[in-house]
Amino acid sequence: MKSIAITLAFLLACILVVPNHAQSKKKAAKVKAAKPITPDIRTVSASPVIEGDPITKPDNRVVSASPVIEGDPMVPDDRVTIQDLKTKLAASAPVLILDVRATEGWNSSPTKIKGAIRVPYEDIEKRMMDWKKTQEIIAYCTCSDDATSLSVARTLKKAGFKNVKALWGGWSAWEQAGYATEPK
Repeated sequence: MKSIAITLAFLLACILVVPNHAQSKKKAAKVKAAKPITPDIRTVSASPVIEGDPITKPDNRVVSASPVIEGDPMVPDDRVTIQDLKTKLAASAPVLILDVRATEGWNSSPTKIKGAIRVPYEDIEKRMMDWKKTQEIIAYCTCSDDATSLSVARTLKKAGFKNVKALWGGWSAWEQAGYATEPK
């Protein structure tokens, strides 16, 4: 329930608060009060906020989102930001990074996150026997809503793994940020 409230607050903030950079350079103009927007909870899904990521406002204006700040309450509990993973890698933290991209996403890229191991979703249950249940594990995929990596995290948690999260924004966010990759 907390995650839904956070997601809704995030979406409302994006819709109502994020300034339009193109219009902010112009002189301030009088703005009519917008009608309150009531999101349909059944169709709302959170997506990561990435520097320069365009967001379409209800009036079809496109604005840029602000980056996610570490410790931001808008980051869901089951996710880790790309900045946090970058920091862990820079500190040589003992984190297991799972590349769970679908075959199409895996084949379309010559690189992966530095240090990640490739584990197709369908092989998770076979491979999990090789990992320590106390080890920090971060999974990433190419789904726009992190669906595959979240499913992997849930599967591992049900199997008794304690510290498993999905990378918020997955491969796309990591690649867009220009963070460390290596050849497959």
